[in-house]
Amino acid sequence: MSFISKYWNCWKAGQILNQSIAKILVVWVWGSGQWGIIIPQQILGITPVGNVYPLTIATVNKTDQAKFHTTVYQVWIVFIKTIIQSNPKLLKFRQGWLNRLDAFPFCP
Repeated sequence: MSFISKYWNCWKAGQILNQSIAKILVVWVWGSGQWGIIIPQQILGITPVGNVYPLTIATVNKTDQAKFHTTVYQVWIVFIKTIIQSNPKLLKFRQGWLNRLDAFPFCP
């Protein structure tokens, strides 16, 4: 299974109007599984079911793109901190996770 079919299509990222948003969401689901869908759905204020449905895409596309990207970025950092707090052995991965996150800046 290719990256595109497994992660890009999982987020239906081709339907997301802003590619910065699409990329950061796809990378989160790639790195964290279903949490990369559930948490963004919570941010959007829609039912967090863990899979992308038409309301998810519609809500992503109509939300303030810059604000949503910033919020996803900030919440992802908290998510990383929480993972490390629950398992301190994972601290060695922190900088790599943050570097990956920083590789997906917002572009209007």
